[in-house]
Amino acid sequence: MKPNIVLLLTDDQDERSLSLVPGVEEAIGAAGGTGPGATFNRAFVTTPVCCASRVSQLTGAYAHNHNVLTNFPPTGSVTKFRSEGWEDENIASRLKAAGYRTTIIGKYMNGYTGGYVPAPWERYFASTRPYQASPPLTFYENMGLGAEGPEYSTDPTRYLDTYLLRDVAVREIGRWGADRPLFMVVSFHGPHFPAFSDPADADRFADLKAPRVPSWGVSDADDPQYVKNQAPLTAEEAKAADTLYRKKARSILAIRRAIVDIVKKFEEKGQLDNTYFVFTSDNGYRHGEHAMVHGKHTPYEEDINVPLFVRGPDVSKGVRLPNFALNIDLAPTFCEWAAISPRPYMDGRSLAPLLRGESVPWRTNFLIEHWAESGVPTYKGVRSNEGRVYVEYTSGASAGDKELYDVREDPYQLNNLMDDGATPTYLRERLAALKACSGDACRSAEEVSRT
Repeated sequence: MKPNIVLLLTDDQDERSLSLVPGVEEAIGAAGGTGPGATFNRAFVTTPVCCASRVSQLTGAYAHNHNVLTNFPPTGSVTKFRSEGWEDENIASRLKAAGYRTTIIGKYMNGYTGGYVPAPWERYFASTRPYQASPPLTFYENMGLGAEGPEYSTDPTRYLDTYLLRDVAVREIGRWGADRPLFMVVSFHGPHFPAFSDPADADRFADLKAPRVPSWGVSDADDPQYVKNQAPLTAEEAKAADTLYRKKARSILAIRRAIVDIVKKFEEKGQLDNTYFVFTSDNGYRHGEHAMVHGKHTPYEEDINVPLFVRGPDVSKGVRLPNFALNIDLAPTFCEWAAISPRPYMDGRSLAPLLRGESVPWRTNFLIEHWAESGVPTYKGVRSNEGRVYVEYTSGASAGDKELYDVREDPYQLNNLMDDGATPTYLRERLAALKACSGDACRSAEEVSRT
C-alpha cells in the first residue's frame, strides 16, 4: 500500500517559538540528532499571509500563479480560492484520484462559513468560526460530527478546540480500515490570536516576554515608509506584545500534546512505519520587531521563517538540513511520496530526495511576494543563499522604496544596505526572472548562482 501522508499545520507560528515548547520536534523532527525525523533549518513561506500561503501549500504554486493573494475578497479568501478553480484542483484532489482517503480537520480556508463540502475531501470536519470565543466553535462536516453528537463538545470554554481537533483525528484514524492510504490534514487554530490554551497551563510562562531582539520596538530612518511611520512601541503596546507571546506559548503546549497523541494513534494502528508526518505553519509572526506590535505580512525573517519537521519511511533521522524549503514544495513532495506525477502548475519541487540524504541540484534563491493588506504595501523580493534579501515596494507611500539586507551579518535586518550603493546586479536579475515565473521557469530561475 502507498504510504500515508499527514500534514500537521499551525496558524501564525514563527520558527523560534517552538524552542519554548520542546516535544514537537522530538515527535517528528531532528531533535538535536536523536529525533525520528529531519528538520529544515531554513524553511520559509513565499507569501506571509494565511490564505495565500495555504493555497500555495495545497497547489505547489507561487501566489502570482494561483492568484489568491490576500485574506479577504475580492483578491483572497475561500471565495477567490473557489473562483480560481483551486478548490477542485489541488493536492487533495490528486491524492483522492490516486486512491487516498482524504480527510481534513480544523481550519480550511479564510472566510469559510460552511454550507458545502469541497469535492476533494471524503472526510471533512472544517471549523467555521475558529477564533471566536462566542458563539462557540462550530463545524461544517459530512461524516458524523455535530453539535448534538455525544462524543464531542463544541464549546471551547468546556473543551479546548485543539483537543477537539485531536480527538476527531484520533477517532478518524481509529475508524479508518487501513485498506487505502490516508491523506490527513489536521489544521490547528493555534497559536493564532486569541491563542486559546488549556486552563491547566494558565500559570505557565508567567514571566515570559516577547524577545527583546535588536529590532524590537524600533524603526529606522532607512526603513521603507510604512515602517518609518511606526512610532516606538509604547509601554501599553509592549505589554500587549508580551501578553500575546505568553498566550501563544501556552497554546503550543496543547498542540504538542495533540501531535504526540496523533502520532501514537498511528503506532497503535500499526501504520507508524508507513506514514509521513509533516509539521509546519502557514506563516511566521512578529511580536514587536520593527516597532510593529504584532502581525505578519512583511518580508522580514520573523514573518517568512517557519518550522518544518518531517518523519517517514525513508526520511533520514536526526538530520538538520540547510537547504531552502518552501511552502510551495509540500504538494510536489506529496506527489512523489504517492508515486504520482506533479502537475504542470506546481512551481515548487519535491523535498523527498533531500530527506533521503541524496545530493541533488537545489535552489539558491526564492521569491517573496505580497499584495497590499493590513498596512503592509505590495512588494516583491528575493532571498538568496548567501544571505542577501532584496525587496522592491510598489504601492502606497512606500512605492519606490527598496530594502537590501545581509542576514548573515545583520540577522535582525536593521542596516538597509541600499544606503550604501546600488543593488547588486544579480539580485535585480533574479527578482526580474522570478516575479512572473511559472513551473520549470521558476525552478531554473531559483537555481542560478551569483555571478
